[in-house]
Amino acid sequence: MLDDARPADSIRPEQFFRRRLLVFGGAFLLASLISLTYVFIRPAEYRAVALVEITPPDIVSESSDARLTPGLKGDAKSFLTEVKVLTSRPLVEVAAKRLKAAGLLPDLGKDPAGALQGMLRAEPVRGTQLVQVVASGTEQSLVSVLANTVADVYRVQIAQTWRERATGTIAEAQAEARKLHEQVEAKQREIDAYRERYDIVSLDRKENDVLAKVEGLNRSYSESSQLAAQASGKLQALRSAMAAGKPIPRPVDEPALAAIQTQITTLQDTQRQLLRKYNSAYLALDEDTKNIPGQITELQKALREQKLESARAAIAEAEGAVAGARASVGQAQAEMHRNQGSAKEFATRLAALKAMQEDQDHLQAMERAVKDRATKLEASEQARAPKARLVEMATPSLSPWRPDYGRDALIALAGSLVFALGATFLAEYLQGPRPARTLMVQHSLAMPGLGRLAAPAMQILGRPLFGAALPNEPHHSALPPPEPPPRVLDHAEIAALIDNAPADLKLAAMALLSGLDAGEIAALDWGQIDPAQGRLRVGGASAREIPLQDAFADLLAQRRGDATQGYVLRKESGDAFATQDIDRLVSYGAYDAGLSHPEQVTAALLRHSYLAFLLDQGVRAADIGRIAGHIPQDDMIAFMQRAAPRVRVALEQVDPVHPVLRALSARA
Repeated sequence: MLDDARPADSIRPEQFFRRRLLVFGGAFLLASLISLTYVFIRPAEYRAVALVEITPPDIVSESSDARLTPGLKGDAKSFLTEVKVLTSRPLVEVAAKRLKAAGLLPDLGKDPAGALQGMLRAEPVRGTQLVQVVASGTEQSLVSVLANTVADVYRVQIAQTWRERATGTIAEAQAEARKLHEQVEAKQREIDAYRERYDIVSLDRKENDVLAKVEGLNRSYSESSQLAAQASGKLQALRSAMAAGKPIPRPVDEPALAAIQTQITTLQDTQRQLLRKYNSAYLALDEDTKNIPGQITELQKALREQKLESARAAIAEAEGAVAGARASVGQAQAEMHRNQGSAKEFATRLAALKAMQEDQDHLQAMERAVKDRATKLEASEQARAPKARLVEMATPSLSPWRPDYGRDALIALAGSLVFALGATFLAEYLQGPRPARTLMVQHSLAMPGLGRLAAPAMQILGRPLFGAALPNEPHHSALPPPEPPPRVLDHAEIAALIDNAPADLKLAAMALLSGLDAGEIAALDWGQIDPAQGRLRVGGASAREIPLQDAFADLLAQRRGDATQGYVLRKESGDAFATQDIDRLVSYGAYDAGLSHPEQVTAALLRHSYLAFLLDQGVRAADIGRIAGHIPQDDMIAFMQRAAPRVRVALEQVDPVHPVLRALSARA
């Protein structure tokens, strides 16, 4: 018989679902009530927008000329200033007075202007000169009237303020121009008095007697110094020429010297002509011809004396010229020293006069600039005036601007739903896992497989089979849950099991990691081992050859000694090991190695770990028997369920040596 059986203190699933629904519904209703109450108790806020175009006043650009037509340019800061003025306190106070006079101002407390200012906001439209005057508040009829009133008050006030400011600005500029003109005239009178007091004719240095005289003395001193230098040089040249024996004729003596030279030349020509006709002996006989050489000698002597005298006279004249030039230089220098003080004093006064004249020029330039600005301001008053135009009036607000009750209500409900789900999850978490419906099978049932077949049917929609619960009977037992897959030892656990293990355990573990099972290890005989070929031959139904690794082969060689027959593993009594002995040997070794749950570690588990190592490499199921021998069908199905789906490879592509054995061989 089949029945739904549960302990007396367990919770029925219907009660569990009912309690979960109660938690969800209570949390949802509570959160919805609180959030919706908050949504709908908020007062409605209305909003109205008026669009105003603001043209801020232009500024007059200063220029160097005196054009009557002013240069105007806009100022971005002026526009931002006007935007701030739209919501300023003085303007809002004027709007409040106008609304109160019209009877449109509700009771806003002790400071209605402050309340109205809090309702206003001015928002410039990017890239334009438009400003949105936004009024928002809980008074539906007030917001549109407030926005329009503020815009109109600003339009009137900006024109009035500009007229007052423009008139004051022009008057200030004209007054400043008059003041500068008076300063210019006073400075001119001061300059004229200073010039008359110190007899300064002009700012030009040449037109003043003192500076002109000093300049003439400087020029005379320079000329005298130049003449003295020339005379001294000439005297030095004459003396050098006289010392070298060179002729130094004076211009005055040149005619006399030339006459003597002419006489000498005439006599010499006459003598040469006579010598060509007559010999010297004949000429010595004639009184006229024999005196010609003496005359030439006398004339040459007279010429030398005349030249020497002329040189002495020239040197004397040069010495006189040098003395005269030096006297002129000294006289000019003395005159300069006498007039130097008065020249310095006059130059200082002239510099002061120039400074006064520069100050007057600066004042005149300022006067011209101020007059030009005043003229431009007066001429461009209309062109520069700011303008405000109401582009679009604010319309009455017919529906609330905020809050959006529908949207906020949906958000509140959604938040309440999330809160309820979270509360339900928290309650289930604190309560513990959901109670499961337990199926019972009567042991006296003739068909033991019926419980296995009926269990899925009992789970359909959580209802009992055949639509009704079966009566409780005392001889029922629960179906056992599915067994978990076998444990797989990792490399560290296997290495810990083998390290420092007894020789029997170490040999059995290496054999299990080489593909043998516990029965094959217990029946292992020395005749099955071929040390020369390095192979181990397994007989029986799973006959195969297993290659021996270095560590396994070395351990067998140490244990074998001279034995050629008999069991490899023997007890102290000489009897062979049984399968249970090998399991017990592995379990004890797991306990000694400190492995977790050593009671689970058996020879089959160690062999299972080796087979898992082969399957993880993708060995084909048909080839695994060539290494591990026969594997039961149930174990093979469990291995297939564990192995990850991948492309299988041939046995030749699989490494049959377990990494722990390879590490032991490397250490050896």
